[in-house]
Amino acid sequence: MGAGKECLKLQTELIQWLCQAYGLADDFTPKPLGQGHIHQTFLANGQRPVVLQQMNTQVFPDTAALMANLNFVVNHLHLLKQASGYGYDVLNILPSRMGQCWVEDATWGAWRAFDFKQNALTLETVTKVEQAYEAARAFGAFNRAFFDTDPKQLKPLIPDFHNIHVRFEQLEAAKQQADPMRQEQASATLDWAYLHHTLILAFDLLVVKGLPQRITHNDTKINNVLMDATTNMGLCVIDLDTVMPGYLMYDFGDMVRSMTCREPEDSLDLDRIHMRMDMLSGVISGYLTPLGDVITQLEIESLALGAKLIPYLLGLRFLTDYLRGDVYFKAHYPEHNLVRARNQFALLESITAHDAALEKLLSANIV
Repeated sequence: MGAGKECLKLQTELIQWLCQAYGLADDFTPKPLGQGHIHQTFLANGQRPVVLQQMNTQVFPDTAALMANLNFVVNHLHLLKQASGYGYDVLNILPSRMGQCWVEDATWGAWRAFDFKQNALTLETVTKVEQAYEAARAFGAFNRAFFDTDPKQLKPLIPDFHNIHVRFEQLEAAKQQADPMRQEQASATLDWAYLHHTLILAFDLLVVKGLPQRITHNDTKINNVLMDATTNMGLCVIDLDTVMPGYLMYDFGDMVRSMTCREPEDSLDLDRIHMRMDMLSGVISGYLTPLGDVITQLEIESLALGAKLIPYLLGLRFLTDYLRGDVYFKAHYPEHNLVRARNQFALLESITAHDAALEKLLSANIV
């Protein structure tokens, strides 16, 4: 049997298995959905559109813990919404025919299903201030929804995901073991990273002062908020697998990092990498609208640092991977991860240059 026919046969068998598992009509062709890099997501567009997702068990090896976290988050939001304490749609996990929240097979892997949100769209880039505002407001409401919830009720599924100390230690280890040519190529960027180690000291000081841990999303890019296709307002926060204990500064910092810069994170044109102040204003006003009356003073102080710490942390990760030989992030040419690191550090320089304006905007938006 030819390769094409073999693939078609496997796809047909997979569809039959999923249809049997979830009681779906088997007359659909899976349509790829979204641009996620971790899970494989498809739309089964039958009489009742269903989102089918194959979970990445290499990134998330403990499927039971992953789904326990997801069920906890979704159930909490549903209860809060029923009590008029949360104004956004919530993901609906569809049970299998056997009542399970996921299904698993030695051949096909681990799968789960969600209701498809009608009249919703995802954005990959921020082109309007209103988009930044709506996404940030949705993430702010999401954070607020868990203010009275003990973060320890969730298991950290990716240990040390935002642990800046571990990321710096990984960089130092990679530097010692790096290929001499790559180490030489990265020399100036390494010097820059070490020069800005003071950001870690500033973070440590906030923790010593008692910065509270919260349940945070930890991947607050624009494409993780579904937008209402008619009103363009935030509709539903998605991609909840990284929800775990963290600090508000993480979510805020990743929004500033991903929503305020026009250039992609692997742009070679470092002169075009800068923070757009209008987008920053949208992020801040959107984020603090649902949080302004409950966020603590110490958390307010932490947000400006978070805007710098997250691009620094991601830059460290890119630089570490370059020194290791590109073992984690997919590289399309030899210097790709080094370019990404320099890109994030350039953005950090732009954010730092606007420190005073950032602090002023934060102060102006506190209730």
